[in-house]
Amino acid sequence: MARGLAVLEEAGSADLLPRLLDADPAGTYPTGTRPTGARPTGTDPTGTYPTGARPTGTDPTVAGPIPTRVLDTLEDAGVLRAGRFRHAAARAAVLADLDGPAHTTLHRRAAALLYSSGAPAEDVAVHLVAAEHAGESWGLDVLCRAAVTALGRDEAGRALECLRLAGLACQDDDQRATVALLRARVEWRINPGAALRHVEPLVPALLTGELPDQHAIPLVRLLLWHGREDDATAGLRQMEARRDRLDAQSLAGLDLIREYLQANHPPLSARVASFDGADGWCPKTAEPSVATTVTDGPQLPSVTTLTDVLRAGSNQDTVRTAEWVLQATPLDDMTLGSLEWALLVLVYAERADIAAPWCDQFLRDAALRRAPTWQAMLSGIRAEIAVHQGDAPAAQRHAREALTLIPAWTWGVGVGRPLSALIMASTVTGCNLVDQARDQSCDHSHDQAGDHIADQVAAPIPDAMFQTRFGLQYLYARGQQRLASGRLHAALDDLLTCGRLMTAWEIDLPSFVPWRVEAALTLARLGRAAEGRALAEEHLTRPGGARMRGMGLRALAATLEPRERPAVLLTAVDILQERGDRLQLAYALADLSDAHRRAGELTKARMITRRAVQLAQECGAEPLRLRLTDRGGEDASGYGGAVATLSAAELQVAMLAASGRTNREIAKKLYITVSTVEQHLTRAYRKLRVSGRADLPVILHV
Repeated sequence: MARGLAVLEEAGSADLLPRLLDADPAGTYPTGTRPTGARPTGTDPTGTYPTGARPTGTDPTVAGPIPTRVLDTLEDAGVLRAGRFRHAAARAAVLADLDGPAHTTLHRRAAALLYSSGAPAEDVAVHLVAAEHAGESWGLDVLCRAAVTALGRDEAGRALECLRLAGLACQDDDQRATVALLRARVEWRINPGAALRHVEPLVPALLTGELPDQHAIPLVRLLLWHGREDDATAGLRQMEARRDRLDAQSLAGLDLIREYLQANHPPLSARVASFDGADGWCPKTAEPSVATTVTDGPQLPSVTTLTDVLRAGSNQDTVRTAEWVLQATPLDDMTLGSLEWALLVLVYAERADIAAPWCDQFLRDAALRRAPTWQAMLSGIRAEIAVHQGDAPAAQRHAREALTLIPAWTWGVGVGRPLSALIMASTVTGCNLVDQARDQSCDHSHDQAGDHIADQVAAPIPDAMFQTRFGLQYLYARGQQRLASGRLHAALDDLLTCGRLMTAWEIDLPSFVPWRVEAALTLARLGRAAEGRALAEEHLTRPGGARMRGMGLRALAATLEPRERPAVLLTAVDILQERGDRLQLAYALADLSDAHRRAGELTKARMITRRAVQLAQECGAEPLRLRLTDRGGEDASGYGGAVATLSAAELQVAMLAASGRTNREIAKKLYITVSTVEQHLTRAYRKLRVSGRADLPVILHV
């Protein structure tokens, strides 16, 4: 009886004990497991009652309630409490005493009893796995359903146990494909690199069109992740050829992949569009509705909206759709892509302030659910968000986390995202990528972790990445790095290649990759100002918000004559300050300081430099801080911190007032109203904590 309880307790089904123990007349041992001489002398055949004491009307060969005397004995001995083992060690000891055949027999019988009684698949699967038996006609179905349930409960290990056994029970190719794709789905959550090995045997059938449609869609997506574009293309060609015969679910999946390719694999999208029968395809609307939610879930609206934003820019509708998806979508294997695309829509719509808290929330969920791949992908997205916020330290931290959670080689083509964020952030902070991985001063507490990141950075990059959106990000990041290190021609090559591809692929959105800004700055340093000016002016005509306009004006100023730069840079500073991008504001202020210095306005240049130094320090932009410090940016008086809080317009008005100009003269010089001058001065007095303009010359050193 103890053995029966121990076996059934694993699935919480001890109420089936009478039926489990009905395998032999004694009701105590399953058939063939009774030890020799197990029935005590002087007892009846059940081994429960003394000879002659069996109650009238009982039959030892008929199953009935478990005799309470036996349960009471186990309770009195301290083995059980309320019919269950008091301690796991006691149950483990009982199970360990079972030999192999007895153990297998008990679990097989328990599985059959549970299945016949309608128990949940996961309870039945516990016994099938324990018995290493899936030979029943219903075993495969039970194990697959139990695996899906276990995955839904974030028990990936248990799901893999069920699927390993299910693989042994498959009788035909369709069953083997189903189990293989399920195993790949579970493995992908833990280690994407291991997922492909389960489905590799299915690729030949995909290429010949023999793989069932419901299996072809997830296999194509996995191949795209790993950069197997030729195989994915061949599979899509087969599906497009039989588009008219696809069931509704497979057709929806094919349309989703077609839309996904436009945003993520543009060259492959063009190849698929050239297939016979594919020319008439057009994407569905991205507008959220009940119909799209029921048919496709949130995936199609997300990816369609992302494609629209990359091609034509954002508007209130695209932002609203992205927020709707984030609010309506729980995190799981099937919706992770939807959440990714919705977050990126917000980022490229210059609403990183909305995307960041959403991404942080999903990151917490992924960590609680022990899903390394989810965590890695969301960390990569969070790093990209931080780049757009001008927060280089956060971008470094999240990018390193992404590359630590899963190895770089398992990222496939998507490795371009965390690597590009890491490169751009490292360019800002001045940490060499390999050195920063090993240097504790760059926020690493363990040499082993640093070595790991160094290995990730040095890992080979898949060639297929450069045929994706992630390759564009990588080229742009590498161009920035080369520009910062003075390799101007190499930087320009990367940036112009990036721009050429973005234009050809029709995803030339500055808020995605503002390649023209860096290219214009590079051309200006090469003495090719006219070419740089053309790019900067073109950038300003592209769709984009305030941040992109501020960056574009800074690039434009670099291509102008020195006397023309201050006015353009002042406008850029005002825009970037209002937008809240401290890093880009620091760069613009540094350029404005340069412009004033060239014009001989040294006092004004010095005050602007102080403010730029403060911002650079806050942003972790160490190279910029050091460059500004060399100009004397840290020789500020005790008022330097307060002066740094003034906006560019406030500082300019205050400087003119300190030099003795009247409000009317200041207004005329700056082409603003007298009222605006008064407002700027009032705010400047409050920030500097002075009573009037008489104190300004001392504070501003005029």
